[in-house]
Amino acid sequence: MRMKLNLSRRINKKSQKGLSMIELGLVFSVIAVAIAALLYAYGSVQRSYNMQQVNEQIQMIGAAENGYLLEQHTGTPDSIQDLYNKGYTDYDFSQGGISPFGTNFSVNSSSDNTDFYVNVDASQDKNCTRLVQEWNNSTSGTTAYCDNSSTGSKGSSGTNGSILHVLYNPNSQLS
Repeated sequence: MRMKLNLSRRINKKSQKGLSMIELGLVFSVIAVAIAALLYAYGSVQRSYNMQQVNEQIQMIGAAENGYLLEQHTGTPDSIQDLYNKGYTDYDFSQGGISPFGTNFSVNSSSDNTDFYVNVDASQDKNCTRLVQEWNNSTSGTTAYCDNSSTGSKGSSGTNGSILHVLYNPNSQLS
């Protein structure tokens, strides 16, 4: 009897020492899956925030361009720097890497100087496509499209990303 009691004590002591390798592996697997899910969610939130920032910055540039057109009546400015220098925007968008994608904004006018484009390198096709969908679904008198060429317009970064062009037509906004 004493032998039996002693054997059961050894088994209990052995089982109370810690986790088995399988249990430990399962704990690490669950933690790894949770971390991966958090990183994916963080990346999605970061992308959404960047998209929102780009949209707001393009709207600010568009509002500054509209103000310039209404006051100057001589066509669009030559660059974003002109909008800042003449006081149409409080923020200097001509600085390098100012967009959330680390790229530059640029502006250029249509051939008849009544419409203007705000351009930004969206750095990836999926970013550009999503921004185009957002701009084309809005009712703000704008048209957007992506350009995958490696050369941009005035002030753009000239990288191999997808350049988002947002065409503003101030006349359609006034009517």
